[in-house]
Amino acid sequence: MIQLKKRILKYIVPLLAVIIIAACALPKNFGKDFFAQHEKELQLLIHNYKKLNNQQPFYISFRDKHFTEIEFVIIEPARRLHYNFDIGAANFTDTLIKYAFNTSEIIQLLHQMQQVKCTWLASQDYYERMQKKELIVLAIRNSRLNRNFKNERYCTYAVFDDPQPFDQKGRLLDKEDKTRNRELSGNIYYKVTDRVAATITMQYK
Repeated sequence: MIQLKKRILKYIVPLLAVIIIAACALPKNFGKDFFAQHEKELQLLIHNYKKLNNQQPFYISFRDKHFTEIEFVIIEPARRLHYNFDIGAANFTDTLIKYAFNTSEIIQLLHQMQQVKCTWLASQDYYERMQKKELIVLAIRNSRLNRNFKNERYCTYAVFDDPQPFDQKGRLLDKEDKTRNRELSGNIYYKVTDRVAATITMQYK
């Protein structure tokens, strides 16, 4: 009987370990799969944000899981103005009017963010060969990333103006030194398309 129990444990313990590891693993290729499934919505969101951001620079994020509390940051040449609002609050609309934003298009943008569970949408400048470029960064919250984890995880996309180099493992490379990975905020990004890369982080922005 003892020998039988030992034999059973010999097979069960490794099997349980495999099951636990599989349950805790992040969904493979989540960034690429999600982008492919929601490309139309994401491209429209990016397009609309770039248009509005070119009129008056800002970035925006949702601070809660229900996507009703927002942080709205207005970027001026000498300062950044940080505001926190409930999405339907009158003072949010008043602030948009005060700083000459297109109120209806900003509200529409927020609804588009809610549809794809986008927690953060921002623009960052970068330079290639002394030429200024624009990088759009957006983070996505999705239940597939958080089923088995105590801490939240997010898929963050980096959307470039031009095609980018990637290595054989799909890792984003530095354009001027293709032997080096190009890290953004300390994270390695992986290819989604030739202009889009993604990574999984524990930060919603």
